[in-house]
Amino acid sequence: GYPVVQTGANKFKIDGDPIFFEFIDINNGTANLLKVNQEGEEYVFERDYQLPDFDDYLGKYYSKVLDVNYEFYLEGGLLVFRPQEVDEVRVATIKEKDKAASLWGGLSFVRDSEGVITGFLLSHKRARNIEFVKVSATE
Repeated sequence: GYPVVQTGANKFKIDGDPIFFEFIDINNGTANLLKVNQEGEEYVFERDYQLPDFDDYLGKYYSKVLDVNYEFYLEGGLLVFRPQEVDEVRVATIKEKDKAASLWGGLSFVRDSEGVITGFLLSHKRARNIEFVKVSATE
């Protein structure tokens, strides 16, 4: 956790340190390059990972084992979920295609042969691969 200060449109610095960075080569709101200047040395990093289409993950999922629904939605540009009857929202951080991490465990989304998400498996300290099935919007 370093305090970051914005110094320009796409320019930032770490407060109290001579470390500057700038997002460049921006297309459709996504930076493809990150330029870092640290102690006079300049480094350029290419984007290696593109954010997924979060729409694929949105919706309600049901676990027969736990008899609970989880609802995934977007909040402030983040993919979040809220278990049924729990007020606290949890962020699901996509680590790679169809794999996410959260404070409640790892999530592995499952797709059918046509590439449509049909559910996910939840794993955490006490249990592995708890199955959740995506509930259609009409149910």
